[in-house]
Amino acid sequence: MDDQFHHTKNVSRVVGLYKGLFSVPSSSKLVLLAFVSSLIYGLILLEFPVISLLTIITDLLLFGLTIFLMPIFASAIVSYSLLGEHRRVLTFRRLVATGVICNVFLGIILLFGRISMAIFQADRLLLSSAILGVATIVILRYLAFTYLTSQTIINTLLHMFIHPLLSLIAFSWLKFGNNDLIRIFLVFGIISVVLLLGMSLYLNAVSNSVKEIVGVPGDALFRSFVKDWFGGESADLEVLLEQIGEVRSLPITILLFRRKKELKSILIIPSFHPGPFKDVGSSILPYYLSKKLKEQFNCEVLVFHGPSTHALNLVSQRENEKVLLQIQNLLKNDVSFTSSATPFVRLIGEEFQIGCQKFNETIILIATRAPKTMEDISLEVGLSLINSIKNRFGTEIAVIDAHNCLGDDSPYITTGSGLANQLIIDGENAIEELLKQESSKFKMGIHRIYPEIKKEEGMGECGIAILLVEVAGQRGAYVLFDSNNMIIGLREKIIQSIKEIDEIEVMTSDTHTVNALGPSRSGYHPIGEVTDHQRIIAHVREGIKQASENLEEVEVGVCKGMLEDVKVFGDKSFENLLEGVSKAAHISKTAFPILFAMLYIFSVIFLIFFF
Repeated sequence: MDDQFHHTKNVSRVVGLYKGLFSVPSSSKLVLLAFVSSLIYGLILLEFPVISLLTIITDLLLFGLTIFLMPIFASAIVSYSLLGEHRRVLTFRRLVATGVICNVFLGIILLFGRISMAIFQADRLLLSSAILGVATIVILRYLAFTYLTSQTIINTLLHMFIHPLLSLIAFSWLKFGNNDLIRIFLVFGIISVVLLLGMSLYLNAVSNSVKEIVGVPGDALFRSFVKDWFGGESADLEVLLEQIGEVRSLPITILLFRRKKELKSILIIPSFHPGPFKDVGSSILPYYLSKKLKEQFNCEVLVFHGPSTHALNLVSQRENEKVLLQIQNLLKNDVSFTSSATPFVRLIGEEFQIGCQKFNETIILIATRAPKTMEDISLEVGLSLINSIKNRFGTEIAVIDAHNCLGDDSPYITTGSGLANQLIIDGENAIEELLKQESSKFKMGIHRIYPEIKKEEGMGECGIAILLVEVAGQRGAYVLFDSNNMIIGLREKIIQSIKEIDEIEVMTSDTHTVNALGPSRSGYHPIGEVTDHQRIIAHVREGIKQASENLEEVEVGVCKGMLEDVKVFGDKSFENLLEGVSKAAHISKTAFPILFAMLYIFSVIFLIFFF
């Protein structure tokens, strides 16, 4: 239980971190925010008492636009022109957002300077605060451009200094004329260098702390992560993941349905995990396998979510190609076909609902906790269930994690947990009931719907697949969404809305191509979170109708094997990765304020005694 809590806690921390990466407002809101905030900061610099309303408006526009607003857009234009291929990561909108954030710090420091000036009656305190504020902008832009891009030294210096220099020049000229301009910039340079050295040492310490845990430098990991997250370039990240991954052999079960010696459908129940996000690693694998095998065999291919956690993410798309090749080789083996299946049996256990059906000599077992929530079932738990049933009943099963009910604090089903033990008990009870059923000939129909639901709403490229099975007068539907889990209650709405089918189970593929595409609670939208439920139900209805129209007698064959020598994250590497990111975040929360406080104390003392 402690391991499960530790794993869930680390996952939650990382999810919390990456959710913040999408907090940039729309372009129109950003421009409005930049304009309004600049005028607000301009209020800090007004001279009191004010002669007239016209003077207020004139000075407010003069200070706000020249010291705060103009540097935002000027620096954004200059940086955008220098970024080249990095524009996919730092778009013009993100550059403007960077400028807005920089001005927040400048405005706060100027406010403290204005208050200090009023208390101590010293005009120099306002100028000192301006120098400290623009030096802070240097640090912020250093963080942005060194961690998000790799540029030449000259370009990096331009990115770092264009905004603060423009603000300092405008401030010095408008508030103090051109007096002591050389001295002002000399002091600004000294403080900027001190802050940069301190920040560089701090970032190096954080990077090394991540390397000690994960095995790769933290700065390289973060830079490659952001490069893919924002720019869709996965190569650098996959190189690092390959360095920390481990080689595993993973079991796979494939069901082949054919009519008149021609394949009608292929069902794949793997034990890899389709993550971590977007196009990295095995995120695209459900779609990739469906597409490639459909092209080869001219039939629909359904890739279900077998027992697996993020530890079994493949490290690169090169590993995806290896998996495809091995599956193609497995399908070259002789497979025995029979027209033999039992009716679908459902058992509502103490913690799990188990649906099962026997095809040929293999049983498909589908596990869900819906309407209770659940995350992934680990491979170790899945194998324990398979072995327990084989030892007790002497029969083979393939386990599908329905992955169809997600909420806050959804538990992972890991070895040794109470839920893992209960899954085995509920699974055995369901198989016991299933084995009382007689096998007979059956019909199968299949259809795939490609609804106009975007990835940003949680729908992957494979859409919704419906496999309809009719045996002994019973019609059952396997409904597979190409999505990463499902919002609480949607499964039940679908089942209750379709009365003409005797048994329905609704599942998701757990594709992670829908992850990291926009702001959301979890870094992605489970299906049904932002899409109208009636619209989704209508698509399922249409799919069942179409599948009913091609119901026909089929034979089923089962192919089992191992995917050999595929490189995955691995349990240890995945936990280390989560732990490393969590530790870096923890260090940032604790050490970063202390370091900054020390650097600012030094800077303030320097300004007091030497300026």
